[in-house]
Amino acid sequence: MELHPYVRCLPATYKDQFVDYNAAQLEQLRIHVDSLSTDSPSKPITLIAKSATAVLKALKIPIPPLVLIAIVKKLLKYCLLTDAVAAEDFDSCELEDITDVSDRFILPLYLRTRLMGVVGELIRKKSTLTEYSNLAPKRITGLSIDWNILRKALFLDNKFLIDNGEHPSPEGNDFEIGSQRGRWVQLITNLRRFLPQSASEEIWAYCYPRFRHTNSCSIFLTGVILKLFLPNRSPPSWISARVNDMIALWPQISHCPDWDTIFLNVITRSRKSMPPDYDYTNLIQIMLAHVQTWLKVPLGGIGGGEGFVTKSVRGRGFISKYKAFCGPKDGIGTIVSKFAKLSVFWLGWNPPSSAANSSPSKISYGTEAFLKLWSYITPYFNPSNLGNWTVGVGILLQYTSRLLTRRVGAALAVDELEGSEKEEANWLPWPIPPHELCLVTDKLLSLALQTVYSKHAGVSQCGDVAIRCLSTMAPKAIITRVLDFFEDGLENVQSVHQAPAVMRMMNKQGQCFWSGDPLSMLQRIPALLDKTLLGLDPCDSNKTIMAISFYCDLLLWLPIGHPVEDTDRLILPQFDASDSEGWQTALQDLPEDSCLRRGWRYRNQVDDDEIRFLMKDVSEVTASWALSFLDRIYVLIKSADPVSKANKSSSGSSAAASRRAEQDRMSAYVIMTVLDRFFTNVHDTVFPSILKSLTSFLKTSACTNAPKQVAYLVSTCAAKNPELSFGPLFDVISSGLESSSDLIKAYKIRVLSGLVKRAGTHILPCCDKVKNVLEIASKSSNKKVRKSGNKLLRFSLFSLTSTWKNSYGVNPTFGALGVPGDIYSLEIDKMWHIPSAPEMDAACELITLYCIGAMNTVKSVIEKGKEGSVDEWRRANKNLEYCLRGCAEILNDEMVTGHPHEAHVSRVISLSSPKAQVLLKSLRSDLVVFVGECLSKVNTSLEPEFEYQRDPKGATCLLKIIDTLMLSRGVKRMGGFSNKRSMRNIKAQKQQTRHTLLKEKSDVILMTKLKFGGTRPLYRTEGKTTSLPYMSSRALVCFRQQVMDRASIDIFRVMKNRASDGDEACETTLKNYARVLDGLLGMGCHPYQQCAVASCQMTNSVAQRFGWLMTARVPRLLGVMDLSDGDFRDEPFGIPIASDLANDEKGNVRLAELVLGVLINLGANFKYVVNNAETMYNFIRKFTMVAATVTDRLESDKVRVLNMLLNENFEQFRQRFRFNTSPYCNTEKEKALHLECISFLIGRLQGQEAMAADNVSADSQVAELHWRNKLMIVWFLMNLLGLDQVEDDALVLTVWRAATDLIEGEVAGLPVQRCGLGLLGRIVTLVNARPGGVSEAVRVEVEKKMSDEGFCKALVYGLAASHKDKGGGGRNQGSPGVISVLKDASKWCGGQQVFPSLRDSLVSYSYKVKHSMLIAGLLKMLGGQPSRLESAENLLKYSKELAECGPSEDQKNFHTGAAEVFGGVCKGLLGTFGGVENANVSWSLLTPFLNEVLESIFRAAVEDWADGIRYGIHRAGIAETKPVLDLIMGKVLSTLWREKEGGEGGEGGGGGDGTEEGFASQAKWMKLMGAIFIELSYVEPEPEDVLEHQFESRMNIDGTVTVESIWEELKSTLLPRLLDAVNHPFNSCRSQVAESLLALSGITSGHQVLGLNSNMDSICARFRSVLSEGEIESEKKRRGKETICMFFINCIHLGDVVNYYGSAILPLLDLAFKTLGDFESEEGGTEASTARLCRQCIGVISSHCILGYVERVEDVDKAIEIGGECAKHSSWQVRQASSVFFSQFYGVNKFLLLESQTVRIFKIFCDLLGDERREVCVGATSGVVGMLAIMGEDDVRDLVNEYIQIANNSIKKRSRKGSKAAPVGGAQKASQERLQRISVSVLCAAVHSFPYSVPSFLPPAIAALSKHSFESTAPLGVRDLVKKTLSDFKRTHVDGWAEFRRVFKQEELECLDDVITCEYYA
Repeated sequence: MELHPYVRCLPATYKDQFVDYNAAQLEQLRIHVDSLSTDSPSKPITLIAKSATAVLKALKIPIPPLVLIAIVKKLLKYCLLTDAVAAEDFDSCELEDITDVSDRFILPLYLRTRLMGVVGELIRKKSTLTEYSNLAPKRITGLSIDWNILRKALFLDNKFLIDNGEHPSPEGNDFEIGSQRGRWVQLITNLRRFLPQSASEEIWAYCYPRFRHTNSCSIFLTGVILKLFLPNRSPPSWISARVNDMIALWPQISHCPDWDTIFLNVITRSRKSMPPDYDYTNLIQIMLAHVQTWLKVPLGGIGGGEGFVTKSVRGRGFISKYKAFCGPKDGIGTIVSKFAKLSVFWLGWNPPSSAANSSPSKISYGTEAFLKLWSYITPYFNPSNLGNWTVGVGILLQYTSRLLTRRVGAALAVDELEGSEKEEANWLPWPIPPHELCLVTDKLLSLALQTVYSKHAGVSQCGDVAIRCLSTMAPKAIITRVLDFFEDGLENVQSVHQAPAVMRMMNKQGQCFWSGDPLSMLQRIPALLDKTLLGLDPCDSNKTIMAISFYCDLLLWLPIGHPVEDTDRLILPQFDASDSEGWQTALQDLPEDSCLRRGWRYRNQVDDDEIRFLMKDVSEVTASWALSFLDRIYVLIKSADPVSKANKSSSGSSAAASRRAEQDRMSAYVIMTVLDRFFTNVHDTVFPSILKSLTSFLKTSACTNAPKQVAYLVSTCAAKNPELSFGPLFDVISSGLESSSDLIKAYKIRVLSGLVKRAGTHILPCCDKVKNVLEIASKSSNKKVRKSGNKLLRFSLFSLTSTWKNSYGVNPTFGALGVPGDIYSLEIDKMWHIPSAPEMDAACELITLYCIGAMNTVKSVIEKGKEGSVDEWRRANKNLEYCLRGCAEILNDEMVTGHPHEAHVSRVISLSSPKAQVLLKSLRSDLVVFVGECLSKVNTSLEPEFEYQRDPKGATCLLKIIDTLMLSRGVKRMGGFSNKRSMRNIKAQKQQTRHTLLKEKSDVILMTKLKFGGTRPLYRTEGKTTSLPYMSSRALVCFRQQVMDRASIDIFRVMKNRASDGDEACETTLKNYARVLDGLLGMGCHPYQQCAVASCQMTNSVAQRFGWLMTARVPRLLGVMDLSDGDFRDEPFGIPIASDLANDEKGNVRLAELVLGVLINLGANFKYVVNNAETMYNFIRKFTMVAATVTDRLESDKVRVLNMLLNENFEQFRQRFRFNTSPYCNTEKEKALHLECISFLIGRLQGQEAMAADNVSADSQVAELHWRNKLMIVWFLMNLLGLDQVEDDALVLTVWRAATDLIEGEVAGLPVQRCGLGLLGRIVTLVNARPGGVSEAVRVEVEKKMSDEGFCKALVYGLAASHKDKGGGGRNQGSPGVISVLKDASKWCGGQQVFPSLRDSLVSYSYKVKHSMLIAGLLKMLGGQPSRLESAENLLKYSKELAECGPSEDQKNFHTGAAEVFGGVCKGLLGTFGGVENANVSWSLLTPFLNEVLESIFRAAVEDWADGIRYGIHRAGIAETKPVLDLIMGKVLSTLWREKEGGEGGEGGGGGDGTEEGFASQAKWMKLMGAIFIELSYVEPEPEDVLEHQFESRMNIDGTVTVESIWEELKSTLLPRLLDAVNHPFNSCRSQVAESLLALSGITSGHQVLGLNSNMDSICARFRSVLSEGEIESEKKRRGKETICMFFINCIHLGDVVNYYGSAILPLLDLAFKTLGDFESEEGGTEASTARLCRQCIGVISSHCILGYVERVEDVDKAIEIGGECAKHSSWQVRQASSVFFSQFYGVNKFLLLESQTVRIFKIFCDLLGDERREVCVGATSGVVGMLAIMGEDDVRDLVNEYIQIANNSIKKRSRKGSKAAPVGGAQKASQERLQRISVSVLCAAVHSFPYSVPSFLPPAIAALSKHSFESTAPLGVRDLVKKTLSDFKRTHVDGWAEFRRVFKQEELECLDDVITCEYYA
């Protein structure tokens, strides 16, 4: 078997056993998979999951393809297996035999979820089984999946996805349900690679018809299905035929990022299969128009005008149930990443019509669009720009740079392939021309450098990634520029944040820079070392951390003082895009101030002699720098503060103290890291001077505040050359130790511990000295000295016994500069220190002296009893702890299992003497027995006898000893740092070491070869820039440490298997470990809370190794909960008997400790409770008995803690509980336990369960069950009930009675009653869903109860009261456990149903659909229609009482409850019996009720009743809905205000009473009518064959009433009345009129689905007539204007652009402008508010309508034409609106416009710029700014030069002195002033277009503008505009003025100074 190459870096003693061990692990996985069957599948699936994790992640074992396919097919079969397969064929059938799915899966939810996760992990990698996937040109058969089976299985698992009514909620906890949905997404995503390409057409045939339901949420589901299942590779012919359909479908829904993500994903997936001649123009335009919305960047330039700013469109997204299937939620990242893929994909593309005529130097269409976009968003990258959009643009920059580099790398890969492989890899038919690549790189690099100084950390990180990616593509051009930027940042002393920022940036670029351009790096090294040394500043910790991090990265490559050999050569990069001729030509054409041009330098050919001379210079510089660097380190160490304890007691808040402490620890960490790298690189010739410097520092300084840093400094120095340094350093440090003070002793001994840490054999000559120091420390009375002595003992043993990595055997050299490390070049013998025989013998002496001695001391203390010293107990345990931490690696069990780590330890032990071997082989077993004995004496008795038994410090030491013995097989900290932190650093640096270009090149070649059946290498060096020192460190951390961690788990499992086979030695060993576990359980009851919690956490960790032992002890823990543990006296598992304490009057304190400790232990190990059915049901029993058995015996403060722990345990159970609901995998025992538990709970609830007299107090036996206990019992009942349980009518009736008793017997609104409603809803939903339906016995009982008016009243009032967040009963009802129970109770009130199933959401925030579901379900359970009508009458009676309550806020819930009851009654009556006759009978009851109730409801309750009516008629037939439609429409027609004939606009004409109350009534009826309009557009989606539901058509029930007839009736009766009410005097009524007109207009998505005719002609005619009535503004016209504006706003906020823009907006667009034309004065109330609304209307129309649909050209032309006409209007308000409209319209649609349309808009802007009104000019200027933002710089330069000339010519000429000025006519003067306004405004727009840069043409424009700032040369409006523009220029350019001023000439600076005077411009 092939092993991972990193394994060869391990010591030879490991590698000998690895092959056999890995083969055994893979074989174990196969055995577990073969053993999987439907008979008790839980255990095999658990073993499969664990084995798969070990094989894939821990050991990285490659699985042969055929073996992997067999495993995947079998596991997938059990994921999809349902009862459609005969029970006897469950295990014998194959995956191909599953052709259908049925009503029920074979495996329960939690097991299938686990299996899906395993399958997803097995095939997660793209390179796995590539030759078997649809990506392969010649696919190998073997793993083919039917997408229909996957889809049906997905629907079966999530029935609510099909909009066909109510379904029972899934059985399982919320966490598992959410996990299951995520696993489905992961599984389908991974399996779609194996779908046949022909499935694309099948999927499209399924989805395309369903896309027509644009008004339904089902369209979202269809999009999700298309995204999930579309294969990774589709046939090109299919893509060619369908991609245009996708583009046409995309605009069907507007302003929905979720919808956009779906299509972006699909199009991105299809791009590789696109036909070569496909025209992407339309798609590019649509995406560019949407991207500014996705990035949330502002749409215009400098602003449009006061009052035109609008809010964003109401959010539109998928309902939460569908979002779970959209994939990972990473916010803006997904949509931006897909756009970046497509934008890079289009680079170099030209339309087919122009591709043949394009010249080599011309920029392609795709690249031009790319550059336009980036030019537009360039200002938002500036560090001064702190808007929310900076995150989006930063992410876009990162993705684009990476994908651009990958595309270049893929092109390189194509050049290396041949034949069919080259054809397969070369899927992109067009390359990126070099000159375009240069332009794109220049744009991206300039933005990436700006992000370095960003104050947003996420944006700056994105910029770092972009620089790193781009530098791999064109290293010479980019690295030189970045290095210049780096040096400028270091030299800039004006800004304190720049130096840390650039050092942080370089810390992440070094690896790619050294491999990309080592010559430039060598040339800059002297300057960089000199400038960055100042960053080691003790006064600035942030700068210090950044500087040291920079050095850490630099020293991975740069040798220090190494001599230069004649053979040393620099290896330059193999590819550099900047070497091409096209790149160089484009570079010369770039402006002088461009990013790449500024960094470009001509580089002559450098020969090897010059390079070697440069290397020698660098060698000398680094040698001298080394001493300066150490001096700076000494200063940092001397100035260090105590790291932890000083910060804990520091002043200020705890959060600030924590931050300071963390920063201090980070500073210490990075210092130690850089010291390791520093001494690794130091050459032997430089080392003596460094040693001399360190010796001098140690002699003269005692840094008692930083002993850890000094210890590491000494350790790294000694490890570099121990022969030369160990002895002298030991003598210097230990001199004068005995006579020193305690503080100096502790410091020196701590430094000595660092010195011996990696000394190895060099300790042997100093062993006696070490022992003397240890003796001094052990005899000291100072705690710090003793602790330092223990550390010295620990590190001495570690150095003598451990196999540690010697990183100083791997040193960088000048010859390897820039060369990635090759793992096969590592010299393994030099990497590792293997203990020798003398070292082992010396270690045994220390172990005997201190470890065995400490054990004897502890035993002596235990034997002495009361006379034992607690101080001796503590010291001995502490000595033992540190001793074990030092020698932990050589501790083996006597029974060796054959694990590679054990084999290695055995080899090491065999090197020692025979006496030492005897000691070491039995040491671990002796220690385990010893620890077990100690724990048995600590806190396990009923009352402690000795002081040490409750000593917290000694207990803490014991826990650390257990941590070493049972949780690890070696040291847990390597190099002084935690393993987790090292792994995090490795993971972070792994991303940085990737060479993006070469990695993509390697990946493309590999994937192409795999598609043709090639073999996948296990390890590849291509695409990596990892240095050799870093690679050697990674070998240790990633593998040796992982092997040791796995050993601590695997060894115990092997022992368990052998013990079960009869191995007595393993059985004895496990018994000793079990005794330790028992001791931990007992210590969990420690009186000191910290010890108890730490012990429970340790128990959890130990239980992960000994899960079977913990499972056996769970019943013992549960027995304590109800004091029924008397049966465990013979084997108490280390825990006192709780029943004995309960019967002892003095035992209450100890009982509290015991119960609380047990609950903590249960919470920490709760998975062992729920993993076993018996213990889980036992927990439910015990949990409900705690209050009756324990609570009364505890004090009040302990009761509060008890309740808190019970809540925590309950939450654990709530998140983890799993019931095996499968009838096929559920054993008879589990079924019996389940039913027995339900019976027990019902008995407890009804007070029939007898309780043991010795456990329950007398008061508790007679007292009523506490409400909290009732709450929990009901919750357990709700979750234990399933479809299997409701098959028993007796059980159903029992639960029914219990639920109804709770509803009737409890106060309305209290938590218990609310849970009773949940229990009732659960049983109702399950009974209605069971296959046999409602039995006669159940129906009779339900009818009896529903005919009881008392029950109906309690039910109705209970539903209304359950809206309260808190009921009565006190503060405890708000506790977390109660809140969770009430939340679940609300969930169980009804089943699962997608309502509202239409895209129009509910209007009420308080209406609960679940309550209506409960009422409807109850009516459904009844027999015939008479009984239902009787029950409905009772319910409506009390619903009416609720509705008649007053309009107070306290009674708002009553009105909501009344609406919910009506909705449920209506649904229950209409949805049960179809047909018009039955519906008419039902409406005979419902109509009078509505007629009476709706008259009296107040305004706040209208929304609730609208939702109630909507739910009641949902999915009902058209004829069945007609009565309520007639009722509400009649009310509208009879009450709606009508203008009096012959009047000016009478108040209350027609049916209204003209009062405010009457107007509110009219608004109410129209609101209710709107709810009916929504449901009238509902169309039943296509039936799903998976569940075989029968759907009834709602289009034509009896042949007479159709959808068309209904809408025609509305058009003829209601529409005229609404049009007549356009001038309604009441504002809310006008709003409802506008909404109703939109609903009847025929342009909504619902109308499009139904195919109804539009009514916009009559609506437009009426609107025009309103504005044409009279020339003078009247009140009637003002109202009409508001209605028109509301109609526009509703169109945009409620509709889709493709439906309303051409049909409604354009016909009425001129009216929208004209609404502003008649306002003479806007001061005052009504006119001002109307004017604001009109401006808001214009703003909404212009800024929220993205015309991305296909037929947009004519609509755009018409909009421009209308706006252009309004730009010439006589009213300045209309002209201002026109300027704002075009400004925002262009900002939104600028990428969608044709060139001719852009020219027309610019001409309109120029006309508006000449307007005399300043407001008009400002709006037009904003539009010009937006236009200039996406123009090319050359075009802007030409435009600016043109208008500079016009501006200069438009200045008013001064007459010469003594001469007479020629008279100027009025027309000529006006023309001249107009030209001046136009030219000045264009130049001002140009200045605003570059807020953070100064192109070369901008200073002349500023100089020209300054001439118009004087009174004698320009009017006031022009002067103000110039001054404001240049003032803004000052503000935005002040940060970089030192650089910007270089662009200005002296006279231009003087012109600027004439306008503004500022010290920054001096």
